[in-house]
Amino acid sequence: MKKAIALLCLAVVCGCEVKSGSTVPQGLVSASSSTPADDGTYVIDNAGALGDVSGLESELSQLNSAGIAQLKVLVVPSLNGEAIEDFAQRVAHKWALGTAKKDNGILVVLAPNDRKVRVQVGYGLEGTLTDQYCGEVSRAAAKKYFKNKNYLGGTTEIVHQLVARLK
Repeated sequence: MKKAIALLCLAVVCGCEVKSGSTVPQGLVSASSSTPADDGTYVIDNAGALGDVSGLESELSQLNSAGIAQLKVLVVPSLNGEAIEDFAQRVAHKWALGTAKKDNGILVVLAPNDRKVRVQVGYGLEGTLTDQYCGEVSRAAAKKYFKNKNYLGGTTEIVHQLVARLK
């Protein structure tokens, strides 16, 4: 009974709907968005934040053709409250980046409205592209480019740093 009252009070405070038999107010369940589709390009800008990405497309195509890694960039307007780490992992898994044998996929996720960026690296590249290194590269790009809304410049900088580290 106490649990039901507590859930009801929480639902009222949060403005959630509680149905009979519910154990968690519906509005508190993760509202993660659906996984964006992989359209076959290397740069998918669902936020319209980057502009002309032909240079990035060419660079990433060459990286993939050389068999070093498959790196893709995904820009979404917002994560809708989902943690960027969870979102990036889910998308990378769904898209199956890299090769199964090498596990050499990399996904750069940018959510400009949330001011978030993440580099998700496949296990096969974690020795070279450590979380620490990827975090440093991301933070430097955010400080230099993203705070001025130069999303193409910052994304290009991240990609260049990752590619240079891989070669």
